[in-house]
Amino acid sequence: MRSRGWRGVVEPVLFLLAAALWLAPLWRDPAGFAFWRPAAFTDLLVSHYPNAELVRRSLTTWGQVPLWNPSILSGAPFAGDPLAGLDYPPYWLGVLLPAGLGFNLIFLIHLAWAGWGAARLAGREGVGRAGRILAGLLFAGTPKIIGHIGLGHLSLVAAVAWTPWVLLLAGDAAVSIREAARGWIRRSAAAGAAWGVVFLADPRWLIPSGLAAGLYAIWRLSRESLPGRREAARSLAAGGLAALIAAGVAAVLALPLLEFVSLATRAQLADADRLAMQLPAQQLAGVLFPELGGWPEWLTYPGILAVGLAAGAILAWRRNARFWLLGAAMGWILSLGDQTPAYALFEAAVPGAGLLRVPARFLILAALGLAMLAGHGLDGLTAHDAGRRLPREAIGPIGVGLGLVVMAAALGARGEAVPVGLVGAAALAAIAASWALITHGSAPRLLAPGVILIAIVDLVWVGFSLLEVRDEAAALSERQAVAERLGEAGGSQRVFSPSYSLPQQTASREGLELADGVNPLQLREYVEAAAEATGFDASVYSVTLPPLPEEGVRHDWQPQLDLDRLGLLSVGLIVSDYPLEPSALEGPEIVEGVHVYRNPEVRPRAWVEAGEVGGAGGEWARVRTWEWSPNRIAVEAEGPGTLVFSEVFYPGWVARVDGEHAAVERAYEVLRAVHLPEGEHSIVLEFRPWRVIVGTAITVITLLGVAVVWVRR
Repeated sequence: MRSRGWRGVVEPVLFLLAAALWLAPLWRDPAGFAFWRPAAFTDLLVSHYPNAELVRRSLTTWGQVPLWNPSILSGAPFAGDPLAGLDYPPYWLGVLLPAGLGFNLIFLIHLAWAGWGAARLAGREGVGRAGRILAGLLFAGTPKIIGHIGLGHLSLVAAVAWTPWVLLLAGDAAVSIREAARGWIRRSAAAGAAWGVVFLADPRWLIPSGLAAGLYAIWRLSRESLPGRREAARSLAAGGLAALIAAGVAAVLALPLLEFVSLATRAQLADADRLAMQLPAQQLAGVLFPELGGWPEWLTYPGILAVGLAAGAILAWRRNARFWLLGAAMGWILSLGDQTPAYALFEAAVPGAGLLRVPARFLILAALGLAMLAGHGLDGLTAHDAGRRLPREAIGPIGVGLGLVVMAAALGARGEAVPVGLVGAAALAAIAASWALITHGSAPRLLAPGVILIAIVDLVWVGFSLLEVRDEAAALSERQAVAERLGEAGGSQRVFSPSYSLPQQTASREGLELADGVNPLQLREYVEAAAEATGFDASVYSVTLPPLPEEGVRHDWQPQLDLDRLGLLSVGLIVSDYPLEPSALEGPEIVEGVHVYRNPEVRPRAWVEAGEVGGAGGEWARVRTWEWSPNRIAVEAEGPGTLVFSEVFYPGWVARVDGEHAAVERAYEVLRAVHLPEGEHSIVLEFRPWRVIVGTAITVITLLGVAVVWVRR
């Protein structure tokens, strides 16, 4: 009863407090934004904040949850965009609370959830209290995850936090099958539901977490002996059920996302694009000592006690050591991308693996493996009586400590600079080894608390080198004067910048709509149209439009602007950090050092063309009225002719002319259009994607089914 109370109440509180430690740089300003120290920007401000601002503005202004995002790229689907966060309830804290505070609370909750999940997973393997606490602390506080917070990877951190829970539930299902227990169905359903939630948080983590959970379930099933025919049949059924439940839970996002991806440039990733951020092999040396302030995507350091105690668990060949050693090795190998044959085999064997773009993120699985091994290692250290000789689990941390001390001394003797990270890791390892030697014989009860404290100091030290807090007002007001001037001058016109001169977070606060933007998913036809209008190479995949030059965001890449094509996209204002051609642009006006131009060829947001659309010498006339919201556009216009909307064509938009259904067609390859007969007409466009409706129904039914199965046991 005391154990259950500890794990049910005290452990979650403990990991909440630990999460606050990992986010310690935010203490001085809880409403500020966490940045990786060298970074000029963070995805939290570039993507997540504008998305939350859109939802907030749409609810308060139009009383609707936006399914379409007009803020960037001249408009794109919002339902179906994983970064929108509509389908993962915790993301709504960023909408309902003040921006910085809400996002920081999301990070805090998920770090605690990750730690508690890893602790529960270790406990399920028989690890004692101290060992499972250490495992949870090492996983949730691993520098790579903290570094991703600095990069603003909100969705990745949230999805990663579910990983130990998916493994825990998958392992429970496997054990139930092995022991012929009745609960294997409900446990399989729960594992599938958790896996589906991973997809809702970040679809990119579905494959890594599913791979780890599947291998873990196989290990738990076959650990004692190979499964018989009945167990094998139940295992296949359990796997199928889990996959089915996961698909059902994920359907609300998966169905519209599949359509979005099929029409986006992401589906055309080249090998160079997919492997652009694989881990350089030499970075694996960082497992032993941290690169303070290093780039988070390549951080391999899991904490020196994670390495030392993991080595001890392996040397002692602790129960489950083989699986977690293989798990860590798999994470390291896959993070190297095409530097080993393993990644090609992985892509060939796993459907959808070709859409993953950052192999180095498999390092998170390596960190989980080391954290679990370290928990087993500490458990072995504390399980021995004080009078007995020092256990084999102590050899690992002592050996690692001595090795680092020798390495630092050798570099110093050769007159070479000794990295601060190496000195710090060596010192901490030496202190931990000394503490283990001293307390094991004289005060064994102090061994585990001391080791855990040293691990916390290590992780907090490295975390401080990665994160800094920046004031909310300053972070959200970059180029504020430019945004205000554009708001005064533009009306409903869009803004385009070849140099990202108007940050997305600032534009969102002013309600400005951009023809450029940053998003991993970009509609292929829009990218091609924008390339023709501005002169960039559309064949190169980029998360930014236009693609950022290698020389830097403000580098002049000599854009070739076609004002007529930009005008069709309702781009009336063009801003740049450098002078632009052609001379037909009006201006510039200089605001905060930014060149602000007007496009004399700008079209309104809707117009009626007589005759063939885009024909030579074709005339056009403005619509009489214009009423706009993200999911609905209503106009009054006079026919005959073609009503052209300066809005991106996409499946799911339906039209009514005078209350009667009408076809939504293409104009200028990328815009929406509706044919009008002669006379005055009321036209309504609404975004009603059937995939969102069907997906929502499937998800709700699936969740209800899982709840019924779980309650009925």
